[in-house]
Amino acid sequence: MNRKRVLVMITPISYLRIGGVSRFAKDHDWILTIHDRLGGLPPSTDYDGVLVTLRGDENAVRYIRKMTARGIPTVDLTIQHPRLRLPRVVSDHHRIGVLAGQHFKERGFRNVAWFSAGWTHVHELRFNGLAESFGAMTQKWVSDDDSKTVKTLNAAPRPTAVLAYDETDAVRLLHLCLAAGIDVPDDIAILSIGDDPLVTDNQPVPISCIRQNLARGGYAAAALLDRLMNGGKHPAKPILIKPEGITVRRSTDTVADDNPLIRTVLLYIRDNLHRPFGAEQVADALGESRSRLDKTCAARFGKSLGKVILSHRLAEVKRLLLKSDLSIGEIAARTGFCASNYLIKKFKAATGLTPFVWRKGMARN
Repeated sequence: MNRKRVLVMITPISYLRIGGVSRFAKDHDWILTIHDRLGGLPPSTDYDGVLVTLRGDENAVRYIRKMTARGIPTVDLTIQHPRLRLPRVVSDHHRIGVLAGQHFKERGFRNVAWFSAGWTHVHELRFNGLAESFGAMTQKWVSDDDSKTVKTLNAAPRPTAVLAYDETDAVRLLHLCLAAGIDVPDDIAILSIGDDPLVTDNQPVPISCIRQNLARGGYAAAALLDRLMNGGKHPAKPILIKPEGITVRRSTDTVADDNPLIRTVLLYIRDNLHRPFGAEQVADALGESRSRLDKTCAARFGKSLGKVILSHRLAEVKRLLLKSDLSIGEIAARTGFCASNYLIKKFKAATGLTPFVWRKGMARN
């Protein structure tokens, strides 16, 4: 049997995406040619299939049109050219924005903004997901002019949580904040999309990131290309890869609320989430009445203090289910549930699924 010759045109080079593709290629005995496009387009069109990220390079778009016209199966790992009919495996960009909004809400932010140097279809999808969480309150900061961005930062209400399009935009925003004397995260909290620890860990303030699950996306794109090269049908819609979760670093590790009592409550929950406690224990620790705390939480979150505590516990359970191989019992112990059976009961009531089924379903996506 002839080995498949596959051209990989992924730019900028992503070791996570390439790693996912390479793992599939090794399992299926492909011959990979990885072309970074820095020296122009590939000199040859003699391939059985192509994996590509089509961005702003019109020469690359013309090259891919030429390849598809010859009947060579091609899978796009972006959606920046939605009018070009190609099979796609892409990050669920809308879901990324929603996840960012949930992260900001958990930390009590009411002022939220989007930041990027440019604007494409992908930017729009991510922004729309964020705006779905915060509606008209979501600001849009789009500028490649540093002086204009500093003016925007100085005029922004405090605190404001900002979702940056990628690590480049996040690092730029961080350094503009620090140069202007703006505290990160207490004045401006920054969340990036994409998680390269070599970039995000090694900053004056380490940057929190949404993990896009790029390795899974690369593997899934290679699997789709394999089906197409073997006569499979073009999928009707893009295959969406859900984000893996959030790596929380200092840039969003804060609790923001203009109500000092809510801020104190949320800090107490965050700092004590690993142990069992209820609304009464919070009231005693803060020297407040249970009824006042319930009324304050109802006004801010639309639910009682007990339910606020439970929502934070369940959010941490989900994070551990996704990020670790810990057993349900171990997760229960780390999230303040008295027993695994009680965790399972509350988790199923909230999601309709047991933690085991939920984890298994997320692993498939």
